[in-house]
Amino acid sequence: MATLLISVLNKDPGGDRMSGKAQQSFKDFKLEGELARRVQEVARNRNNLSLEERKRLCHYIADAGRDWKDVYHVVCDNIEFVVDKSITLREVWYRFMSVAPQEIQEFLEIKAQKLKKGWSSCYEQVVYYFLLALEAAGLSDMKEERPVEIIIAPIYGEMDLRSFEDHVRLFGKTVEDILKSYKFVIFVEKIHVARRIAHVINDLGGAVIAGKGFPTRYLRMLAKAGKLIILTDADKSGGDITNVIRYGSKRHRRIGGESFAKKYAVEGAIEVGLTRKDAERLGLTPIPETKRVRKLGYEKRYELDALAALEAKGISDPYTAYVLAKLKLIGFDLKVYLPPDEEALKNVAATVLKRCLEPIIDDVVSSAARTIINEFKNIKVDDFTLRREAIEEAVRLAGRELKERIKSAAIEPEVWDIERRIKIVPSGVKTIKDYEEYLLHTTGAIKIMELLQNQSP
Repeated sequence: MATLLISVLNKDPGGDRMSGKAQQSFKDFKLEGELARRVQEVARNRNNLSLEERKRLCHYIADAGRDWKDVYHVVCDNIEFVVDKSITLREVWYRFMSVAPQEIQEFLEIKAQKLKKGWSSCYEQVVYYFLLALEAAGLSDMKEERPVEIIIAPIYGEMDLRSFEDHVRLFGKTVEDILKSYKFVIFVEKIHVARRIAHVINDLGGAVIAGKGFPTRYLRMLAKAGKLIILTDADKSGGDITNVIRYGSKRHRRIGGESFAKKYAVEGAIEVGLTRKDAERLGLTPIPETKRVRKLGYEKRYELDALAALEAKGISDPYTAYVLAKLKLIGFDLKVYLPPDEEALKNVAATVLKRCLEPIIDDVVSSAARTIINEFKNIKVDDFTLRREAIEEAVRLAGRELKERIKSAAIEPEVWDIERRIKIVPSGVKTIKDYEEYLLHTTGAIKIMELLQNQSP
């Protein structure tokens, strides 16, 4: 391993050669085969690199960029600022342009005049192809062209995925940890549909993730943490989205081979629709495909939005009803999620005790704070920071006083007005099975199941 790594770092031309199969997987790589060969060479041999070693490997790959190599070297020299601190590809571009020397900017201007797509081609060469090459080599984290998706999860509510990641990290957890705790995760192609079904999906112990069309690589990596269900339009794009989620993208195969594509694939994902057959049985209205897609043999498409028309058939919540119906028909567990008995009882008991002790705690803490302020000349290190000794002494005094108060006082927690329901449900619902039947009937899922099971079309 050390010899191979040194060979790459020293740009040894005698390094490993790619097999014929690997060369074939790179045949369409836009930055020529030598760059692709170096990407796979580095991907096999990199491990626990220092920043300097990582930069040298990036430069090693950049050297294969032919007339673009000087541009790529600027990215390598500034990889922390240009790449590591960026979230989107556009941010990479703007950061790159802010540090690019004058001669590089002049080079890009000349290229933009010569290339068919102008500056768009320059953008693709710098922040798309080269960044993907670094990612395939394991030298860069993934970046996305568009904003990341949203997640709507039990307890946490709605957040964009990046904010959600930052939030759970504050509590020592990862997004993967949280997603693994849910019964399932459902990816919805359209955000507004995701918001319509989220309340029931959360009740069932699932989380909803949504984007504007194709899921980002970031989402597909996270989706591996939970049982994934896919909900898309019944059209070519919907089918492509499902295939990309299950098997990875063709572009990633061209760039990094099968292993790179599978890195972002969720092979066990379950598709629940919308399907053309379902749309026809539900009597949904199609819309014509574009001329370009019609040439591929697709004449019409059905969007998830078309489900809204089912309200005219007495289905009160058509989006939720369709999802519940499909899940029920494939034998999915629709039991409402409830916390374990011990956790439920603990939470209520804790609420009662907090309510009972809060006035006492507030009183003893206030008293301790006044005492410490009188004893200490200054309780602050500076205008914005308290002294540790002052905090420790205040907590010690308050704890001692609280202990005495609890010993002497007759604490009688009252539970007569406490909320005893673990979950608020409609009148008459007493069991988990009752609640499932309630959801299926009130949303209209029963009617949809009947329509979907109708054999004509």
